Amino acid sequence: MFQRGNNFKEKKFFTQSGRVNKRGKRFENPFFHNKKTKFASSLPKFSVKIKLIFFLILLLAIFIFYFLFFSNFLSIKSISINNSLLRVNSDEILNIAWSQVGERRYAIMPQDNIFVFNTNKLANDLAAQYNFKNVSAHKNLIKRSIVIKVEEKIIILIWNEGDKYYNIDSEGNIINEINSLEIKVGEYPIVYNQGGSKINNNKIDLNNTDIVAITYLFNEFQKINPINETIEKFIIDQNVNTVKIKINNGPEIYFNSQEDIKSQLDRLVILRKEKLENNFKNLKYIDLRFKERVYYR
Repeated sequence: MFQRGNNFKEKKFFTQSGRVNKRGKRFENPFFHNKKTKFASSLPKFSVKIKLIFFLILLLAIFIFYFLFFSNFLSIKSISINNSLLRVNSDEILNIAWSQVGERRYAIMPQDNIFVFNTNKLANDLAAQYNFKNVSAHKNLIKRSIVIKVEEKIIILIWNEGDKYYNIDSEGNIINEINSLEIKVGEYPIVYNQGGSKINNNKIDLNNTDIVAITYLFNEFQKINPINETIEKFIIDQNVNTVKIKINNGPEIYFNSQEDIKSQLDRLVILRKEKLENNFKNLKYIDLRFKERVYYR
């Protein structure tokens, strides 16, 4: 029989926690054992007191959130406009604001809450719908109110193109479209476009000198004219730097918008008194555009 020598090596089997030799004797792995012990000891342990405090803080945060954003205590009480409006009914503005109060923000938060209400959205909606010069909305947290501030664009003239009429400001911007039945004769100059389309990007393609000439004629014609003729309408056509007025039951008169309008009116008065006193209303047109010369037919 063979016997084991001293140099016979035992076979060893390793496990996660140590090793086991062929005879089944177990040897501990000190490295793994220490690592496991260290990991277990690193886990935080909270006392009952700390857990209770954490629970109370969470409960308080939920209560504050509900109180600030969902309770009726902070509901909006009033909405107002801090200045009077000329062309827009104040009730229309207030109705739009109150309708937003009934909406939700972020899908869940009711906007009847003073903190939740989106003033920027209200201002943008009003500006887009009414084309105001300036519009803003502010919150008064103490009074739980919304204050709307509106600055309207000033209407300079009424522009007709096709079958539509528009209110126009001093820069040629379209303020809004209006119904022809709403126009009050003599309130603003009514300008008829008899050329190609001049509306582009919510603005009329008109020189500033044309707008100045139109407003000057509208305001001063009756004062300068000693014969009490009235303007029926203003005309803009394909002629450059030209503003035409149509006299009631009389001729069209052509003005050069690049020249002094008052001097052209002075020439008209002289012509009317010295040469056309009895034939003025029978004329087709009077052309004052060429400085010292006047043409008429």
